Amino acid sequence: MSNKNKSQGGTALAERKIGADEYKKFTAFAPPCQAGIPKELLKLPQWILWRAELRNGKATKVPYAAEGGKAKSNTPTTWNTFENVLKRHNSGGYSGIGYIFSQADPFCGVDLDHCRDSKTGRIESWALEIIQAFHSYTEISPSGTGVHILCKGKLPEGGRKKADVEIYDQQRFFTITGNHLEDTPQEIKPAQEAIDALLTSHFSKEIPISTKRPKASLRLSLSDSELIEKAIQSQNGSKFNLLYHGQWQEAGYPSQSEADQALCNLLAFWTGADVGRMNAIFRQSGLMRGKWDVKHYGDGRSYGAVTIEKAISSCGEVYSEKQIPREPEFDGCSDTDENVEGLPEKQENGIGLKDKDQKVSGVSKVSKVSRSKQDPPKSKQGKQEVSKVSKENSTNTPKSGYNLAACIKEWLTISTGSFTVDQLDREFGLTTRAEKNNRSKILYIYKERNILKADRFHRGVYHILDHSVEWIDPEKQESKPFPLKLPFTLHEKISVFPKSIIIIAGSTNAGKTALILNTLRLNMDQEYEKIYLMSEMGGAEYRDRIVKFEDDPALWKKNIKAASKSYGFNGLIQHYNPNGLTCIDYLEEVEGEYFKMASNIRDIYDVLNQGVAVIAIQKKNTSKFARGGEATAEKARLYLSVDYLATCPGSIACALQIVKAKQSIGEQMQNKEIHFEISQGSKITPLSDWMLSSQVDRAKCAKEYEASAVWI
Repeated sequence: MSNKNKSQGGTALAERKIGADEYKKFTAFAPPCQAGIPKELLKLPQWILWRAELRNGKATKVPYAAEGGKAKSNTPTTWNTFENVLKRHNSGGYSGIGYIFSQADPFCGVDLDHCRDSKTGRIESWALEIIQAFHSYTEISPSGTGVHILCKGKLPEGGRKKADVEIYDQQRFFTITGNHLEDTPQEIKPAQEAIDALLTSHFSKEIPISTKRPKASLRLSLSDSELIEKAIQSQNGSKFNLLYHGQWQEAGYPSQSEADQALCNLLAFWTGADVGRMNAIFRQSGLMRGKWDVKHYGDGRSYGAVTIEKAISSCGEVYSEKQIPREPEFDGCSDTDENVEGLPEKQENGIGLKDKDQKVSGVSKVSKVSRSKQDPPKSKQGKQEVSKVSKENSTNTPKSGYNLAACIKEWLTISTGSFTVDQLDREFGLTTRAEKNNRSKILYIYKERNILKADRFHRGVYHILDHSVEWIDPEKQESKPFPLKLPFTLHEKISVFPKSIIIIAGSTNAGKTALILNTLRLNMDQEYEKIYLMSEMGGAEYRDRIVKFEDDPALWKKNIKAASKSYGFNGLIQHYNPNGLTCIDYLEEVEGEYFKMASNIRDIYDVLNQGVAVIAIQKKNTSKFARGGEATAEKARLYLSVDYLATCPGSIACALQIVKAKQSIGEQMQNKEIHFEISQGSKITPLSDWMLSSQVDRAKCAKEYEASAVWI
């Protein structure tokens, strides 16, 4: 079946599932208007494409990278410049463009859905109030039924979503149309007060602060130090100990804010939810920082005060001095045969599976799993280990009509990477014990269906399994080699195709830089972009080497972009040169972690589109492979090893061996080598023909070169 027929078949299927009118409405979008987009947004390389697609019977916007494949909100290498993204969009195949918010930028986005009449342009009063309060750049969404506000400001604890209002400042993308809403500023303006006010007015119910808190049966007589010691010696004391001493990463938390909340949750239990004592002990901990006293909310509450209030609000039991304490812990995994609220249907292509005898709107059963070791059996005398004070309404069932499973399913569909149960709870405003239990069962089911994978080492952390793949159509692929010339006419003996890695593994002073400079010089007149990234050579030495070629530096400036760079090569290639020639001189290991070299090479390969990367890496004299071992050859289509042979005044002799060649032209070139001379640090001249390495006595050759005056 041709691609055209497949596309028509997919469209027909989509129309049957959601209706032809709805599908056409969803996929018919106007092209982005560059003139309407704020200039400061255009300067940042955080742009992606998106395409309207059907997922699990629902139309959704799927992000894509300009070079192909899915874009990820937490992977900058899948982002690109506005110019590259717009060019790719204009070539067809995508519905629109989008901008990804990150921690590095000052921007925040507010999404107001279903608030605008697409025919009359009338905006509902509730949305108009929010737009006027922010007084910043606002544009009409692709569907015409919503608006996006872009402003400057930060959220205290990540994004929020409730009904028709969403707000994010990182790890989310907004579709950008440039269709500016009249009577709103054309610039992105600071709006921290409006952000705080919106969080307080619209999202405050997601984080209810309990006015009633659990109390210990008796007032604790232990001092702070004694209480801390008791907590450290408890069943879950190792976590308390790590958090108290500020080792939140070792405790398995992806951010310090989440660790702050976790420690306060523990302190609420151990202190009997005593606000003053919780505050005092936290200030003694290694997590204490200036942010604790910073006012983060419109009503003047500080970050620390709200963190303590949340801990008390979710505290269902407290430590009683007369009993053996056991701190309750919830890890996001079900251990009982309980009901799941709003479990979605089973579909063939992924998220949301359902047995035939279940109803979508009904309640689904979770298969029973083994009871956790953290749930101790009841005492024979009927006494429990902990004196529990139940929180009011803590066992209430989840709100009727709120399909949490469907919401989580949609969230997982548009998300990538990893997340914690704490992040999920904040995302959907889950605060009660019943809501968290329901969330637990839903995650368990999705884990059983291979949609999620629980982290093996960190409790409460899940990884989203990526099932997306972009199939290659061989009919559309060109079989022409990449137009690349190599020293010693190697390009006439070996083919190098687009999206290829060439490795030059060389010992110290063996000529890696000379080979790369000559490769760039040979391809000076090629139309594609040429970039030279050097990690151990400054601008003065670079100019000196050019001059020794007897070349005009202006010629190199015109045809080759050069920069001093020792890290982040994949990001630079992604943004500046995915389709040209990039020479890296050289790829360094980080703190001696040579085992990561292969992974770094793979990262560079992943961001190549039609381009080629030539990568120089250090190696030992006794090895033909670079530091990092044979794994550094996995992605290479051509792997060269260069060694020093001999020295004479004004020049050196070296040997260049072909360790791996995937596409030889005519004779097999693998395991052949050539000897050459390097003079003036740049010029190379062959000293031999290509010959089998197994038949070469390098020591004998070195003596001959040293004795000869011809090559000096």
